[in-house]
Amino acid sequence: MSRAGSKLAAILTVIVAALAAGGAEAQNSAPAASAKQRVKPQAKADSGPIVAVTVTNKRKAGVVELDVALSGSPAFKPLLKNLSPGKQAIINLTHDENCAFDFYIKYDDGATNTVPNVNVCEDGKLNLVE
Repeated sequence: MSRAGSKLAAILTVIVAALAAGGAEAQNSAPAASAKQRVKPQAKADSGPIVAVTVTNKRKAGVVELDVALSGSPAFKPLLKNLSPGKQAIINLTHDENCAFDFYIKYDDGATNTVPNVNVCEDGKLNLVE
């Protein structure tokens, strides 16, 4: 398995373990969303290169909010709201040379999760799993 695949597998394992520890039941009350949503970049175009990242919600619970910060920064900013189960959205992130971000996710079942140090330039995906 490639280094990128190994890192993604490790991140997904952490997500699964964190969600399992929460023990929250999923609620399917998220509003309907289009198959792909587009979200505008949060940073100025001249502040660095932009990478498109496909966020896929593979959980039974909807995403209420997805916040993002450069890896290690405490300055999280809301980036995406209301991503229904099974849906995808494409977000554009302005990145530095490391291309690493921390994500904080709130779900409609009350669960929350932090996914640190994700290099989105490696494969351009963020999969949210049970």
